[in-house]
Amino acid sequence: ITVYPQVMDTLQELNRRGMKICMISERKTHSTLDDICKSTGLTSVINCVLGKDDVSESRPSPEAINIILKKFNAKAEEVILVGDTIFDVMMAKSAEVAFCGVTYRSGKKEDLTDANWIIDEFCTLVDII
Repeated sequence: ITVYPQVMDTLQELNRRGMKICMISERKTHSTLDDICKSTGLTSVINCVLGKDDVSESRPSPEAINIILKKFNAKAEEVILVGDTIFDVMMAKSAEVAFCGVTYRSGKKEDLTDANWIIDEFCTLVDII
């Protein structure tokens, strides 16, 4: 597994600004996500991971986001979910958090029309925050 271009630099900048960064996957387990973070160097910029074994409900349920809100004692208005599918948009809406759609992977603009922002390059995320 390789990290997409600009991702590491962008996440490092967000960390420098005090942002907490969490990775959510409904396809991979928590331990697999930990292994991915270790092998790619993302451990230094990811503050928590939630895998399919950490939640009982998948997207569009807000469960994963609610776990993160509780873990960091955060409010929904302090969160931006970044994703590339309509299911990510739906999860953000159900959790009442902002959503940034990304098109550089498999994201299609027509699926992300309800996003607060749509970006074509990950580095653009620092301009939003």
